[in-house]
Amino acid sequence: MPGDIVILSPHSLENSFLEDENIFAGLCEFVDITDEMEHYTSDDRLKFSTVQSFKGLESRIVILAGVEGIERDYDRLINYTAISRARIRLYFFYKESIAGEVKKALAQI
Repeated sequence: MPGDIVILSPHSLENSFLEDENIFAGLCEFVDITDEMEHYTSDDRLKFSTVQSFKGLESRIVILAGVEGIERDYDRLINYTAISRARIRLYFFYKESIAGEVKKALAQI
């Protein structure tokens, strides 16, 4: 159900991988809730938000997209905040340029 899913990004929608087109058109309703947190409700729409704006909220399924790093303190804080928003399932998408960082971190778990 699309309403169970939120896409989180360290970047605003305009500066994210979704900036140019709604790739969900025809599949489901898609809405940017970044500036609507005080009115956030669970509904049947697929949602997008920045990680910072979604802080303190949860979703059954979180898609964390646009991760640019995991080693710097700022990156760790943002990623932890996003990852901890998922109640059941987390999908983690990162830039190919940090694949080595991700493999190194996963080996330490």
